[in-house]
Amino acid sequence: MLSLLRATGCLSVLGLLSLLLPLPTLGSPPQKAKPQVVSTALPAEPALPPFRFEGPLAPALTALRQGKPTEAKLLLDKLRPTSKDAKQRDELESLCAESQIRQGQVREAIRGLETVVSRDPKALMSRVTLGEAYRLVGERDKERAIWNGLFDDHDADRLDMNDCRTVRLLGLAARYLGSYRDAYEQLKNAAELAKEQKRTDEFVLASLSLSELRIEKYEVGYAEVSVKEALRRDPQNPDAKALLARITLEQGNDVSSANELADEAIQTNPHHPLAIQVRAEMLIDNEQYEDALAMLEPAIARNGYDLPARALRAGALLLLDRRKDFETEKTETLKRSPLFSQFYRIVAERLQVQHRYEEQVAILEEAVQKNPKDYYALNELGRAYLQLGDEERSYQTLQKAWKGN
Repeated sequence: MLSLLRATGCLSVLGLLSLLLPLPTLGSPPQKAKPQVVSTALPAEPALPPFRFEGPLAPALTALRQGKPTEAKLLLDKLRPTSKDAKQRDELESLCAESQIRQGQVREAIRGLETVVSRDPKALMSRVTLGEAYRLVGERDKERAIWNGLFDDHDADRLDMNDCRTVRLLGLAARYLGSYRDAYEQLKNAAELAKEQKRTDEFVLASLSLSELRIEKYEVGYAEVSVKEALRRDPQNPDAKALLARITLEQGNDVSSANELADEAIQTNPHHPLAIQVRAEMLIDNEQYEDALAMLEPAIARNGYDLPARALRAGALLLLDRRKDFETEKTETLKRSPLFSQFYRIVAERLQVQHRYEEQVAILEEAVQKNPKDYYALNELGRAYLQLGDEERSYQTLQKAWKGN
């Protein structure tokens, strides 16, 4: 199944180039990778106390976890006048923006964060949230300036590399820049520091970010280990539950277990984006298109910038042959984020599952035309050509993907 975190298939480009597989014939099911065999048994540790947020920001953090961004924003606004500590104020402003983003108020969040960062260039959390907001709307030059600025600070010894949060944020910057080895090292270091410093909140965040990176780079088995490390310390974490549901599909297409995990995430946060996306994807792949639309449309109404949900909705519409509605959804999605080429990959994967290979190829060709550096789309396009029996174009396309990434 497709990962909504990276929207690529299970096999790496290198694997496709190096393995001597029989060429699929038109109409045959796509080749699937075997689950990555990794021991997910965790080493024994002393019993841990139940996780709970602490400090003045705890009520707002709890509201966000429960899918109540409006309530979180009100709590944070009330706290702002009394927040004097610089680090706490930075976190407060970052959470305010996160609350707005979850309600689709991305431009408002950007304006607020730009003011915060111009006033306090040391506000690392606000800077990272601003970079992520720029990424969401496709303002890549501004986004990259944020990430490069963090590395400039690192190189000038302006960052406290003994602080687990600082190290985690630097790891995120590395990932967004495409420096995956640096991202891996920093996120691993952040998790280790957080464990030493007994910062459970930061350990969980670093572990989940590491899991997302491992999914993106085809280490799904190790991603499962990282998620389970997070869940051992925060058993009700809805982000971890939803991510484990995604991994369960990637590893063995275990729909029943994935549904259970998504349901557990939704019990804590009824509006959890990834949990809803995972469930909708399973419905679409089971040809329950109307049920998927009924699940996705309220999510989009809550947050018009839930781009993966919009892409899944578009895929369901296309599979229903509602092509005018599909084109309208595509226009609306790309109007919000012109560089969101993942839209095409999500739709293409849904087409592949239903054996609509010609349409899959057309969608992926549009993706690489829009963004020639979308190497994940090139990878998927090379595989799609192979499914249609076009071995030469498949090889050429996979070579481009491999050279690019």
